[in-house]
Amino acid sequence: MLKKGGRSLIVIVILGALIFFAVSAFFAGLANDQEVVVAKVPLSAGTRLDAKLLEVKRINVSAAMPAVFTTLADVQGQLLVSARMPGDQITQEMVGDKAISALAASLPADRVAVAVKVDQASGLAGIVRVGDLVGAIGIVNAADLGLQDLSFSPVPTPATFSSALAISGTGSITGTRVQPTPKPSMPAGVAARVALYDLRVLVVPQSFRYEETAPGAAGDTFTTVRTSTSQQQNSVIVLEVPVAPIELAPNYKVSPAELLALLNDKGRLHFFLEPTAKTTHPPTSGVEAKELLEKFYAR
Repeated sequence: MLKKGGRSLIVIVILGALIFFAVSAFFAGLANDQEVVVAKVPLSAGTRLDAKLLEVKRINVSAAMPAVFTTLADVQGQLLVSARMPGDQITQEMVGDKAISALAASLPADRVAVAVKVDQASGLAGIVRVGDLVGAIGIVNAADLGLQDLSFSPVPTPATFSSALAISGTGSITGTRVQPTPKPSMPAGVAARVALYDLRVLVVPQSFRYEETAPGAAGDTFTTVRTSTSQQQNSVIVLEVPVAPIELAPNYKVSPAELLALLNDKGRLHFFLEPTAKTTHPPTSGVEAKELLEKFYAR
């Protein structure tokens, strides 16, 4: 049997070996780690980056994203284009001109990015986020489009006379004038219709996004932050819109990009959030305000 001193020596040797291997593993891990710049707080697209919003974190090399920033100085003052959450890495493709180029490069060949005006009502109260799919309801009337409500043909119809002519006492020929043929009139009231589906949201300004803070210990109510009513009444969002014509009505096709631009400029747009699950879109025929009013009062 080993003496007490011998056993103590063996224990010391084993502990020393364990410490050696632990230190070796630690330094070996450091050799495989690198420092990366990550978001310290939630960041939205359009944020101007500085040291208060970011921090440096050490991670394993295998977890580092390509072209990730490694120092705060490299990213200081850069404009962030894609939203990031706390702990998310910041790469060169997410800021500045490269990020904008990446956004354009992500567009399919048959789609374009279109900016449209929104307010609290038409833009889903600011809850819409990048990546969401939205649909557009167009609301227009003849006045919006600069058109008149024409009940008759704008081109005068030549006067015709009846086959039975009469000579008046003065010797002049009189006849019966036929009225111009009425043509279907343009709707005089406001009309609304679901015009487009599956528009992907590309950019939502920070000033338009709706956010809330949790109630405080004193029982404070929820309050909006970083968003003012005036900013939400006059803002824009950027959507990914198809260019190829679609059938808006039987035998009538129009480019969604052109339709969206026209409704944005001459009419009004209301966006609705689509479900995340894939679904079919039932056809709609729209609603005309005058007809709707008549149906409400029909007996």
